[in-house]
Amino acid sequence: MAAPVLQFKRGNLASLPGLQAGEPGFTVDKNDLYVGIDSTTGNNQFIGSGRFWEKGDATNASGVKLVEAQNNGSSAITIKAPASLSDNQVYTMPAAAVNNGFLKCNSTGELSFDTTPQNAGAVTEITVADESADTTCFPMFAVSATGDVEPKTGSNLTFNSSSGALTATSFVGALTGNVTGNASGSSGSCTGNSATATALESARTIGGVSFDGTANINLPGVNASGNQDTSGNAATATALETARNIGGVSFDGTANINLPGVNTAGNQNTTGNADTATLASTSTITANNSTNETVFPVFVDGATGAQGLESDTGLTYNPSTGTLTTTSFVGALTGAVTGNVTGNVTGNVAGNQSGGTVSATSAAVADLTSGRVVLAGTSGELEDSGNLTFNGSALTVTGTASVSSNLTVGGNLTVNGTTTSLNTVNTTIEDVLLELQVVDGSALSSDTNKDVGLVMNYYDGSAKKAAMYWDDSAGKFVLSAVATESSGVLTNSTAGTLEIGSLFINDCAGNTQLISCSGTTRSLENITIDGGSF
Repeated sequence: MAAPVLQFKRGNLASLPGLQAGEPGFTVDKNDLYVGIDSTTGNNQFIGSGRFWEKGDATNASGVKLVEAQNNGSSAITIKAPASLSDNQVYTMPAAAVNNGFLKCNSTGELSFDTTPQNAGAVTEITVADESADTTCFPMFAVSATGDVEPKTGSNLTFNSSSGALTATSFVGALTGNVTGNASGSSGSCTGNSATATALESARTIGGVSFDGTANINLPGVNASGNQDTSGNAATATALETARNIGGVSFDGTANINLPGVNTAGNQNTTGNADTATLASTSTITANNSTNETVFPVFVDGATGAQGLESDTGLTYNPSTGTLTTTSFVGALTGAVTGNVTGNVTGNVAGNQSGGTVSATSAAVADLTSGRVVLAGTSGELEDSGNLTFNGSALTVTGTASVSSNLTVGGNLTVNGTTTSLNTVNTTIEDVLLELQVVDGSALSSDTNKDVGLVMNYYDGSAKKAAMYWDDSAGKFVLSAVATESSGVLTNSTAGTLEIGSLFINDCAGNTQLISCSGTTRSLENITIDGGSF
């Protein structure tokens, strides 16, 4: 998440104004932070500054700086904490000064002044503690055997107080006891069996065979070459110790077996009625096929039981032309119809009429001219309304058109008029862009001085309008809770409230997010709050 930037009111210390209560101010020349209490310059409260403390880090402790007067410079005395503390420490200063006194501290951290040093003229004592857990200690030696001497030590002689081992780079003198490490000299200088040993002092047993290091041994079950002994039935077995059944046939590994239902080639046995079965049926076909071009469709006589197949000359089919001919047809008909259609037709008839006639009760058409559309009257007569014309490519209605069912427009829809009303419950629009204030399908060529947007009607004690629109005169978008309209110009009477989940803005800094939310916490992002300068 991008962090916002919050900038206090800022300027030089000499120009610091009287800050309002709670108003912060930062001096850029002294790096001081102040907060106002009553807009009075003298009452601005000093909060802090990097001039008066030293910020610590991972290895350096922090400190308090006592800075000299500003007219003299910026030098300071720093009181610092040690780099490591076992716990919080409190030191209390004395209430009054003492002439020629010096500070001393008791066990509770209280400081006081004293004028007499303690232990003056006493011999310095060194306390030696038993540190039995230390792994490395350096022995201390005196440079001289008498008088006041300065103790010294060296890193080439160490003592491990935990193990009791003394380590040195060399040793001169008689040595009694165990030695860890290399010992130089002949074997004669070593006592005991270690100098001339040719066998183990105590024999050990390996795999049940005694071994003292003087000769090789053979282990049971392992031959002289060191391999496992594999003699016995495992090396020469030709049959299973216990026979097993495979598909109901006993198998001991001494011979091949044949499984029932599987031939010697390994395929499934398919002999029997399954591969030679035939279906028997009886049917009677009565046909009158006089030529090869005309065939007669065959139908089943009856719906259940033993059925016979029948045909008739009243329904023929020409396979060379794909023509089906019948004396009458009931049901939906799709395709070209050649010949006369007698009787009522229910449903749509697709295609052109070729030959034949369409009969009506009468054909009384008055003043019929080219392009006029003829309609069927209530009594089956043909009538000419005069308000509906068709010129071969366009249908024109000069009166009022009323569609009581669905209307589908395959091309573009152009509506010319003053008002377009949609009295529907729900309106769905597939278009991804809605373009307003387009004049005759073209972009504007001059300023219309009209506001453009969306006006929403609602009722709150009275009829009111809310609007989201482009204010043409102000050149900005407006969100209005109560708006009035006059001649296409909106007036924002009451500004609206905007409720959003997050806020993005696209300006001089690019397209970035300003408000975000995580859990129940709202955050400002990519924003600078500038308190100005003084």
